[in-house]
Amino acid sequence: MIYVLIVVILVVLTFLANLLYKKIVLYDTQEEQIIRGKKMCNAYDVVSFGSSYARYAFDFSNSNLKGFNFGLLPQFLYYTDKMIRDYRKSYKHNALVFIVLPVLVFAESGKGKYGSQRYAKLLSKKALEDEFTIKGLLFVKLFPLLRPSLYNLKICIKNIMHYKDVVAEYNIEVNSLNEEQVKVLAKKRCKDWIKEFKLIDTQTDVIPTVLEKKFIESREILTGIIDYCVKEGLRPVLVVTPVSKQMKEELSDRFLKKVLYDNIQLANKANIPFLDYLEDERFSHFSNYANNSDFLNAKARKKFSQIVIDDALKKYSNLPISKSVYNIGKDECCGCMMCGDICNKQAITFPIERGFWYPHVDNEKCTNCGLCKKRCPVLNINMQREYSTVEYYGVKTRNEDIRWYSTSGGFFSELAHFWISDFGIVVGAAYDDNCTIVHYIGTSEEDIIRLRQSKYAQSRTEGIYKTVKDMLIDGKKILFCGTPCQVEALYSFLGKRPDNLLTMDFFCLGICSPWVYRKYLDMLESQYKTKVSCVWFKNKTYGWRSISTKVDFVNGKTYLVTGNRDPFMRAFVADALSIRPNCQNCKFRSKHHISDFTVGDFWGLEKVNPDVDDNKGMSALMINTDKAHAVFSQIKVSLDYFATTYDDIVRDNFSVEKPLAMHPKLNEFMDFMEQNGFKAAIYKYSSLTRKETLKNKLCDMKRLIKHILKR
Repeated sequence: MIYVLIVVILVVLTFLANLLYKKIVLYDTQEEQIIRGKKMCNAYDVVSFGSSYARYAFDFSNSNLKGFNFGLLPQFLYYTDKMIRDYRKSYKHNALVFIVLPVLVFAESGKGKYGSQRYAKLLSKKALEDEFTIKGLLFVKLFPLLRPSLYNLKICIKNIMHYKDVVAEYNIEVNSLNEEQVKVLAKKRCKDWIKEFKLIDTQTDVIPTVLEKKFIESREILTGIIDYCVKEGLRPVLVVTPVSKQMKEELSDRFLKKVLYDNIQLANKANIPFLDYLEDERFSHFSNYANNSDFLNAKARKKFSQIVIDDALKKYSNLPISKSVYNIGKDECCGCMMCGDICNKQAITFPIERGFWYPHVDNEKCTNCGLCKKRCPVLNINMQREYSTVEYYGVKTRNEDIRWYSTSGGFFSELAHFWISDFGIVVGAAYDDNCTIVHYIGTSEEDIIRLRQSKYAQSRTEGIYKTVKDMLIDGKKILFCGTPCQVEALYSFLGKRPDNLLTMDFFCLGICSPWVYRKYLDMLESQYKTKVSCVWFKNKTYGWRSISTKVDFVNGKTYLVTGNRDPFMRAFVADALSIRPNCQNCKFRSKHHISDFTVGDFWGLEKVNPDVDDNKGMSALMINTDKAHAVFSQIKVSLDYFATTYDDIVRDNFSVEKPLAMHPKLNEFMDFMEQNGFKAAIYKYSSLTRKETLKNKLCDMKRLIKHILKR
């Protein structure tokens, strides 16, 4: 009888224990999860937010630095999000943060609160800005690969079927499939999937290619996380986790190396520390997995995490929150390069990333003085504008030769001629010997020829701000011409408006990629089998409004195409595939410019003043300051001009108030061009159809014949 009673008691206790276990571990409400998370934060120095097993995997109470581990698995993001938002309100200290991001997780897609669609939404840039605002040293930890086990392949098939909305087509139970059936089904469905995402690789097995697709998707999310952290002043450290023996056997060596190479590239581009454990011998024995799971078991995870934290704290725990332009977002940086000139330690360089220059801070040289950040024109628009009465004119030079070789009406050439004749110096964009666009110092009439005309790509200004400042200190008179952000950068660098400085900006469509421009020239040089000797955008052979592009070559050949029929102009203007990201939210585009003069094409002239419209070019001029008004009064003798209004200028000149709308696939376009070249990228992403191409060629021939007959 006693034995029976003991058995009954044990059964009851087991039942109650199971209920308690389910209540605590599996069935916590959102509020209970938050409360439990707070208690854990108070109990540990390093805390894991995320799945139940990950939550208790870390216990580093001896650590000197508090930290968090955000286990960002799709199915656990809902309460993780709640916990982080609630806890951050009371936590004010800098933190060592781990973001666990499984790069290849084949969780079943869905629209529910735990579905991967919510996962993607939560990790979007806006969500990151809204939710994750803890400052400190940040780790971005990757599980770069998962074993393509039968279990995961089944989930992968579910994913593909869900994505293609063809579940009914198969009418099967995925979990009942054997390994061979799964592989057959995978190959059948993946062909369409791979084709759609343009990941065709005949040398790669189908399954690794699908893994690669998921890897690319997750890298985009990871890049967004890193960009956010950099912008917020966090110091991310990229950690790549080890690969098991089974994983190495089942995945191609090519794919493994690509994963490692891509992550190293990502870390280098983002200028962040990098810890690589992908093929670390210390973890070669990590081959045991939990049931139907491809994550390391709790013991292995804990050992790995201990090593990572020890390594990271030894190397990076003393890194301060950056006061440099390291943390400026790519959607903010205008590429003016002023920060490189203001840095006394020469710690900032400007490598090309996805088509544009971005500041790269050398941590070995940087003293964290914060000067570059304080003077950044994007972060600090402090220069006081002279809000005097602005005057508006339509202007053209009386010298017809100068007007012909100018982009619009020749105002710049007349202003530069006046300035140089009065012993001044003109600084502006010019082509160097390789037709690269750089800011150039002009001191003669010959230099004016180099400086005139539009250059439809961003000019390199590295070093120019220092040089201009030195010349101003020496008492030289300087006329500085550039984009609105470059002019703003110069004033920010100087910290004042010197009396011997005159500035001029222009109506800016948006900054075009210098890298795309170079790729365009490379394409032409390959096509014509010779070097480019001269580039002339907005050539007037067919009239001012035709906006022709003319390129001369060393061997005497000439390339002449009108309007958006030129692939570069189409990429820039028509499709906006090469516009710098920050131009969408330009802080310098307004009715009141900081420069003394603002100039541009007077589009719509035929409606405003048809009597002076001869289709040879007219400049729209804004005189913004008293200094500019005084100069204009001295040079107007060489000009034909008429007074107009701001509304007349803006009516057909949209670039005065808004930029070109950036193409949504700009990054994709840049990545594709890097691998396949300019011609292939334009052919793939341009909106120009073959019918339009043929029509345009016929129009060009018609125009050319008319031009010849006129002679």
